[in-house]
Amino acid sequence: MNPKFSVEIPWPLQQEIVEFALNPDNEKYFSLNKTSPTRKGCIISNFPELPISHRIQTFAISAYKSIGVDSFIPEHVFGNFIGVNLEGGFVHEHRDPRNEKGFTHTRFNFLLQKPEQGGNPVIDGIEYPMDEGQGWLNLASEWMHGSTLVVGQRERVVLSLGAYIHPGLVKSLVDKMEAQ
Repeated sequence: MNPKFSVEIPWPLQQEIVEFALNPDNEKYFSLNKTSPTRKGCIISNFPELPISHRIQTFAISAYKSIGVDSFIPEHVFGNFIGVNLEGGFVHEHRDPRNEKGFTHTRFNFLLQKPEQGGNPVIDGIEYPMDEGQGWLNLASEWMHGSTLVVGQRERVVLSLGAYIHPGLVKSLVDKMEAQ
Protein backbone atom coordinates (compact mmCIF):
# COMPACT_ATOMS: atom_id res chain seq x y z
CA MET A 1 0.00 0.00 0.00
CA ASN A 2 1.12 3.53 -0.75
CA PRO A 3 -0.96 6.26 0.95
CA LYS A 4 0.80 9.02 -1.02
CA PHE A 5 -1.21 10.83 -3.66
CA SER A 6 0.17 13.16 -6.32
CA VAL A 7 -2.18 15.96 -5.27
CA GLU A 8 -0.20 19.14 -4.71
CA ILE A 9 -1.17 22.03 -2.53
CA PRO A 10 -0.67 25.30 -4.43
CA TRP A 11 2.65 26.86 -3.40
CA PRO A 12 1.14 30.23 -2.36
CA LEU A 13 -1.36 28.47 -0.07
CA GLN A 14 1.36 26.23 1.36
CA GLN A 15 3.50 29.28 2.17
CA GLU A 16 0.53 31.18 3.62
CA ILE A 17 -0.32 28.31 5.97
CA VAL A 18 3.29 27.89 7.16
CA GLU A 19 3.58 31.64 7.79
CA PHE A 20 0.24 31.61 9.64
CA ALA A 21 1.30 28.62 11.75
CA LEU A 22 4.68 30.04 12.74
CA ASN A 23 3.64 33.67 13.30
CA PRO A 24 3.64 34.40 17.06
CA ASP A 25 0.71 36.80 16.54
CA ASN A 26 -1.46 33.79 15.66
CA GLU A 27 -0.79 31.81 18.86
CA LYS A 28 -4.33 32.68 20.00
CA TYR A 29 -5.68 30.31 17.32
CA PHE A 30 -3.53 27.37 18.46
CA SER A 31 -3.87 25.05 21.43
CA LEU A 32 -1.15 22.96 23.00
CA ASN A 33 -1.75 19.25 22.68
CA LYS A 34 -2.97 17.67 25.92
CA THR A 35 -0.40 14.88 25.68
CA SER A 36 2.66 16.87 24.60
CA PRO A 37 3.95 20.44 25.06
CA THR A 38 5.91 20.01 21.81
CA ARG A 39 2.73 19.81 19.71
CA LYS A 40 0.19 22.49 18.96
CA GLY A 41 -2.72 22.69 16.59
CA CYS A 42 -5.30 25.02 15.15
CA ILE A 43 -8.71 23.80 14.10
CA ILE A 44 -8.85 26.35 11.32
CA SER A 45 -12.44 25.31 10.51
CA ASN A 46 -13.43 26.94 13.82
CA PHE A 47 -12.37 30.34 12.49
CA PRO A 48 -14.49 30.90 9.36
CA GLU A 49 -13.93 34.64 9.70
CA LEU A 50 -10.27 34.18 8.71
CA PRO A 51 -9.70 34.35 4.93
CA ILE A 52 -7.17 31.51 5.19
CA SER A 53 -9.92 29.24 6.56
CA HIS A 54 -12.00 29.76 3.42
CA ARG A 55 -9.01 29.11 1.13
CA ILE A 56 -8.23 25.87 3.00
CA GLN A 57 -11.86 24.72 2.73
CA THR A 58 -11.88 25.40 -1.00
CA PHE A 59 -8.64 23.44 -1.37
CA ALA A 60 -10.07 20.56 0.73
CA ILE A 61 -13.00 20.17 -1.66
CA SER A 62 -10.74 20.16 -4.73
CA ALA A 63 -8.16 17.82 -3.11
CA TYR A 64 -10.77 15.23 -2.22
CA LYS A 65 -12.39 15.57 -5.66
CA SER A 66 -9.04 14.93 -7.31
CA ILE A 67 -8.90 11.46 -5.71
CA GLY A 68 -12.50 10.60 -6.57
CA VAL A 69 -14.33 11.75 -3.46
CA ASP A 70 -16.99 14.08 -4.83
CA SER A 71 -18.97 14.43 -1.63
CA PHE A 72 -18.18 14.07 2.03
CA ILE A 73 -19.34 15.19 5.44
CA PRO A 74 -16.84 17.57 7.10
CA GLU A 75 -15.22 15.89 10.09
CA HIS A 76 -16.65 17.69 13.14
CA VAL A 77 -14.03 17.26 15.90
CA PHE A 78 -10.79 18.47 14.30
CA GLY A 79 -12.15 19.60 10.93
CA ASN A 80 -9.45 21.16 8.81
CA PHE A 81 -6.48 21.30 11.11
CA ILE A 82 -3.01 22.87 11.08
CA GLY A 83 -0.59 20.88 13.21
CA VAL A 84 2.82 22.03 14.36
CA ASN A 85 5.34 19.70 15.99
CA LEU A 86 8.39 21.26 17.61
CA GLU A 87 11.62 19.41 18.34
CA GLY A 88 10.75 16.28 20.29
CA GLY A 89 7.15 16.35 19.11
CA PHE A 90 5.33 13.48 17.45
CA VAL A 91 1.79 12.27 16.95
CA HIS A 92 1.10 9.32 19.22
CA GLU A 93 -0.33 6.23 17.55
CA HIS A 94 -4.09 6.19 17.70
CA ARG A 95 -7.24 5.51 15.73
CA ASP A 96 -10.11 7.99 15.33
CA PRO A 97 -13.80 7.07 15.53
CA ARG A 98 -16.22 6.81 12.63
CA ASN A 99 -19.18 9.17 12.72
CA GLU A 100 -22.61 8.17 14.05
CA LYS A 101 -23.66 6.95 10.56
CA GLY A 102 -20.64 4.66 10.30
CA PHE A 103 -18.85 6.82 7.73
CA THR A 104 -15.07 6.45 7.60
CA HIS A 105 -13.06 9.20 9.29
CA THR A 106 -10.56 10.25 6.65
CA ARG A 107 -7.73 12.77 6.80
CA PHE A 108 -5.98 14.05 3.68
CA ASN A 109 -2.67 15.34 5.05
CA PHE A 110 -0.01 17.56 3.51
CA LEU A 111 3.52 18.00 4.87
CA LEU A 112 3.91 21.75 4.41
CA GLN A 113 7.22 22.12 6.23
CA LYS A 114 9.51 19.18 6.75
CA PRO A 115 11.66 19.13 9.89
CA GLU A 116 15.41 18.52 9.76
CA GLN A 117 14.74 14.87 10.64
CA GLY A 118 11.69 12.79 11.47
CA GLY A 119 8.07 13.87 11.28
CA ASN A 120 7.07 11.12 8.86
CA PRO A 121 3.65 9.50 9.11
CA VAL A 122 3.40 6.01 10.54
CA ILE A 123 0.39 3.93 9.46
CA ASP A 124 -0.21 0.48 10.93
CA GLY A 125 3.43 0.35 12.05
CA ILE A 126 4.94 1.35 8.68
CA GLU A 127 6.83 4.64 8.33
CA TYR A 128 6.20 6.50 5.07
CA PRO A 129 8.95 9.02 4.20
CA MET A 130 7.44 12.25 2.86
CA ASP A 131 8.81 15.16 0.92
CA GLU A 132 7.83 18.70 1.68
CA GLY A 133 4.55 19.52 -0.04
CA GLN A 134 3.57 15.86 -0.42
CA GLY A 135 0.12 14.58 0.48
CA TRP A 136 -1.07 11.27 1.89
CA LEU A 137 -4.44 9.83 2.70
CA ASN A 138 -5.11 8.40 6.15
CA LEU A 139 -8.19 6.28 6.76
CA ALA A 140 -8.03 7.47 10.36
CA SER A 141 -10.86 5.33 11.71
CA GLU A 142 -9.48 2.19 10.06
CA TRP A 143 -5.73 2.46 10.62
CA MET A 144 -3.50 3.02 13.64
CA HIS A 145 -1.56 6.15 12.79
CA GLY A 146 0.93 8.61 14.23
CA SER A 147 4.25 10.17 13.27
CA THR A 148 7.94 9.88 14.02
CA LEU A 149 9.78 12.17 16.40
CA VAL A 150 10.78 15.62 15.10
CA VAL A 151 14.53 16.21 15.42
CA GLY A 152 16.10 19.64 14.97
CA GLN A 153 15.01 23.24 15.20
CA ARG A 154 12.80 23.29 12.08
CA GLU A 155 9.15 22.65 12.91
CA ARG A 156 6.98 20.06 11.22
CA VAL A 157 3.89 21.81 9.81
CA VAL A 158 1.02 19.69 8.50
CA LEU A 159 -2.32 20.58 7.00
CA SER A 160 -4.88 17.87 7.79
CA LEU A 161 -8.19 17.96 5.93
CA GLY A 162 -10.86 16.02 7.79
CA ALA A 163 -13.83 14.28 6.18
CA TYR A 164 -16.26 11.47 6.78
CA ILE A 165 -16.65 9.44 3.61
CA HIS A 166 -19.15 6.76 2.75
CA PRO A 167 -17.71 3.28 3.40
CA GLY A 168 -18.52 2.38 -0.21
CA LEU A 169 -15.83 4.80 -1.39
CA VAL A 170 -13.14 3.32 0.83
CA LYS A 171 -12.53 0.26 -1.35
CA SER A 172 -11.84 2.38 -4.44
CA LEU A 173 -9.41 4.56 -2.45
CA VAL A 174 -7.60 1.50 -1.09
CA ASP A 175 -7.46 0.05 -4.61
CA LYS A 176 -5.81 3.28 -5.81
CA MET A 177 -3.28 3.13 -2.97
CA GLU A 178 -2.46 -0.50 -3.71
CA ALA A 179 -2.03 0.23 -7.44
CA GLN A 180 0.49 3.00 -6.86
